[in-house]
Amino acid sequence: MQNITTKRLKNGMKLIHERRAGSTISAVSIRLKAGAVYGEKPGVAHFLEHLVLDGTKNYPTKNELENLVSECGGRGGGKTWYEDVWYWALVPSHTLDSALKYVFEATFQPLLREEDFIREQKVVFQEAKRHESQSSSLSYDKAQSLLFSGTPFARRVLGTPEEVMNVQHKDAIDFWTKRYLPHNAVLSVVADMDFESIVKLVEEIFFWDEEKNTSISPTLFQFSDIRSPSLSFIDDSQADQNRVLISYRAPTFFDETKPAVDMLATILGGGKTSRLFKAVRHEKGLSYDTSASVSSDSECGKFGISSGTTPELLPELFDIVCREVLRMCTEECTDGELEPARERSIFNYYVKNERAQERTESLSWFALHAEHPEEFLDIESRYAKVTKKDIQDAAKTIFASFPAVVVVKRTTDTISIDPDNLVYRG
Repeated sequence: MQNITTKRLKNGMKLIHERRAGSTISAVSIRLKAGAVYGEKPGVAHFLEHLVLDGTKNYPTKNELENLVSECGGRGGGKTWYEDVWYWALVPSHTLDSALKYVFEATFQPLLREEDFIREQKVVFQEAKRHESQSSSLSYDKAQSLLFSGTPFARRVLGTPEEVMNVQHKDAIDFWTKRYLPHNAVLSVVADMDFESIVKLVEEIFFWDEEKNTSISPTLFQFSDIRSPSLSFIDDSQADQNRVLISYRAPTFFDETKPAVDMLATILGGGKTSRLFKAVRHEKGLSYDTSASVSSDSECGKFGISSGTTPELLPELFDIVCREVLRMCTEECTDGELEPARERSIFNYYVKNERAQERTESLSWFALHAEHPEEFLDIESRYAKVTKKDIQDAAKTIFASFPAVVVVKRTTDTISIDPDNLVYRG
């Protein structure tokens, strides 16, 4: 923790830095609250991520911009999600300035030319079409739309092919103008350099016109109650087995119960010693893979259970999943499950953040969504407090809500399962 420093710069942007002594790699990430949920038109946020990387004021072609990092052996890119968009670069340590220039130029100096827009629209359209050809992606989208119906979180991050073609050049420019602001951004740096030197370098590179130094009002999202469980099917003529995705609403990342929910997912379906894996695979041989996981943003969260088997075995697999879900609510986990779940949750965090690129992305997320990110970066302390009762209480809360169940199947398959059996009514 003592290696992490944060500061609000004079230009309004927040900087978070972690010093890694002896590292030969430097990583940079800039993150903005400019994800899919903030676009007035669905798909515009992801579209813009493509467009800003097509050329900037000082590096007017895509190749010139990419060469900033590739010529020294590094790489860079962008990513769009529901709440955020971020741009990153990974370079040898002595070329940190190139990484900073890359993300600065893409974020705050893009040309946003109409000819680039026309070309990228074709590219993004094909990306959206590819997404529609993947039943696993469509099942995720369907669960998301059912759980968060009536809000922008129900959208596809990419947008549908039709939505992509509905985006206009002006829409992308307007979105960039409104959301790509220094007060709406966090820059994270992981490098073997002291904080004062990082600040000096950043302030030399990151400049913009005064008119962009404006803040934006926070967006408040309202989620309506889900009044019944849902069961949806996605037909896939190429599917050799039925894939089932069971999703519940879950706490946000900053909810105090989130560590208990993580450990719940680990005990229920987090690896080869989990309850579901043992019951479904070891004991019955019904499925090759069965898992449970949590995906949480700052505004919402989702608890998911995923498995797959052949059509004739799906009812038995589903019954076992229902049984184990309800057992998490009615029985406390054992000591033999509690401590390994705690250690695995901590271990998973460190594995995810071991590489410099992923670490900068995590740090930028914490710093963008939390006023004091250091309070949430002490991961071991957060998990150390979780008890068996906390995990059982988390299970009761999540599984008492109504799930969205999505099944991928062939058109000729007949499926008979009841999602109501997944609801805890204790």
